[in-house]
This record gives sequence, structure tokens and C-alpha cells, in this order.
Amino acid sequence: IINNLLRALFGTEVELLGNTLAVIIGLVGVYLPLVVLPVYSSVEDIPDSLVMAARNLGANQLEAFFKITFRLSLPGLVTGTIFVFVLTMNSIVTPDLLGGRTDLTMGLMIYNQAVGGLNWPFASAIGTVLTLTTTAL
Repeated sequence: IINNLLRALFGTEVELLGNTLAVIIGLVGVYLPLVVLPVYSSVEDIPDSLVMAARNLGANQLEAFFKITFRLSLPGLVTGTIFVFVLTMNSIVTPDLLGGRTDLTMGLMIYNQAVGGLNWPFASAIGTVLTLTTTAL
């Protein structure tokens, strides 16, 4: 559908399978709700009176957004970013199906080393690095 639309509008096509763009689109589609829900929860907790007070004190809409809404929603954004980073780093199926052999995540590297190459020591070393990185976050 996308290529038919691009061909009709611009006379060009985009390769949507077996490359990094396909993996990015797939991972964004899968993990976007995990960012939206914490950010929505943070924004929902901001009292409307804070934005109205900023507007009454002379801030325009853009200043009120960045000084009040954006700053108070940062904890939700950080939480969602950490969730998505950890899950994307461990993702196996989406990069394997959409990206082929060129796009690797840590989870896919562990799977390939353990199951495909039977190199259990290297797979466990990658797993240890992944666990330490996740714990540090």
C-alpha cells in the first residue's frame, strides 16, 4: 500500500523489508505504547492551574508548555525511554524478521551465538553485559 501510494505520488518506491528502516518502523510500532502510557500518566497528573498561572504571569503558550508541562512530564518520558530501551535491546523476533542478518540487537546476538553457533561461552558473556547494562539503567 505504501509503495503504491509513493509510486502514484512521486514515481518512486521504498524498500520496506530487509533493512534498518523496516526494523525501526517495526520496533516503533511495537514499543510506542510503552512510551505513550507513562508520558500520558505524567501529563494527566499536572494540574491545569499551573499552566493557567504561567499564562497569567505573562508566559505565552510555548513558554508555558516548556516551563511547566514539559518539565513536569520528564519523569514519565524517562520511564518510557528506559522501558523501550531495555525491551528493544533484548528484542529478537522483530529485527530477525524485518531486518534479516544485517540488523542485530543484543538479544538476537545471544540467540545466534547460543542456538546457531553453539558458542555458549560467548553467548553468556553477551548476556552478562546485557544484564549489567540493564541493571545499571
